[in-house]
Amino acid sequence: MKDYKRIFILGSGFSKSFSCKMLSMKDLTQRLFKKNNFFRNGANRELKELVDTFKSFQTDVRNILSIENITTTIFSKRVFRDFYEEERYKRLQIQILQFIYENLRDNRIDPQKEKFLLDFLLYAVQKPGISGTRKNLLITFNYDLLLEDFLKKNQSELNLWIDYGVKLRYYLSYPERKKDSDLVPFQLLKLHGSFNWFQAKGSSDANINSIYQVDPDDENFFIHQNDVPVFIPMIHAKELFLKGTLYNTLWVKAAYYLEQAQELYFIGYGFPATDINNLLFFGKYRDKIKKIVVYYEEDRENEIMRLQQLFGPDRVISCDAITFLRNNYLSFS
Repeated sequence: MKDYKRIFILGSGFSKSFSCKMLSMKDLTQRLFKKNNFFRNGANRELKELVDTFKSFQTDVRNILSIENITTTIFSKRVFRDFYEEERYKRLQIQILQFIYENLRDNRIDPQKEKFLLDFLLYAVQKPGISGTRKNLLITFNYDLLLEDFLKKNQSELNLWIDYGVKLRYYLSYPERKKDSDLVPFQLLKLHGSFNWFQAKGSSDANINSIYQVDPDDENFFIHQNDVPVFIPMIHAKELFLKGTLYNTLWVKAAYYLEQAQELYFIGYGFPATDINNLLFFGKYRDKIKKIVVYYEEDRENEIMRLQQLFGPDRVISCDAITFLRNNYLSFS
């Protein structure tokens, strides 16, 4: 395995910086708990009923209306009164995943920001030196396809092909083009899954040999057009999804690279309270963390203070991803 000197760990704030239409966690919560087309004509009735139940318990003292709370409630349920309640929660699981997928899958890079992202990726994607060590690796928690779509659009200029770090199968309506030996394998580790990964029909666990990469514009996409892709939603207990070989392989591979790297930069990821296991995982590499870049509104100053207490005031910056990269990435050696 090749080593990387520097690792950029990207959160949802990174995608939000490059796509004004990308919904934040707050945006998703507001869309879920307000009238929206997802519940039109009686569709997704079970999720609508649970949303209404949450709203009936809402008080000014304690705000329970969040997509993290409702998703955690759905997936952590283990005791059922009868078969019918168990089946209801199976439908709820599908419906909340479909809601997240439908609201996040169709965003694109803002046109005026494409040139800057291209410059950054040209910097980030560098062929290894004599030692075989590459300078930069991207690890992301995002399941959106903003980067992938942009990379494919600019493949000739970037001279690369996307390597997810695991060997996935393909549904293709045409033979896969043999990779040019001059193309650089751009490794992108997606630790929470991806919107173009789907389970083969009939499979149950997220095993590598049962996961297919499917391009949304491929004619074989109809096989999965009513499915939800393989991704870990925003819940408090993410370990519920860490079954099978896919995520185990990705996280073990990420741990190896983190141990070998010299510098870590978190961009658009602020270690939310729902990700305690991530805090413990990355906390082992605290000394390597150079910057944590998160944009917070003024009313969330307490979140910045929490991060500063955890990692030190000099390591935490409150600004958007583009501002940070514009001011810093060219100065990285």
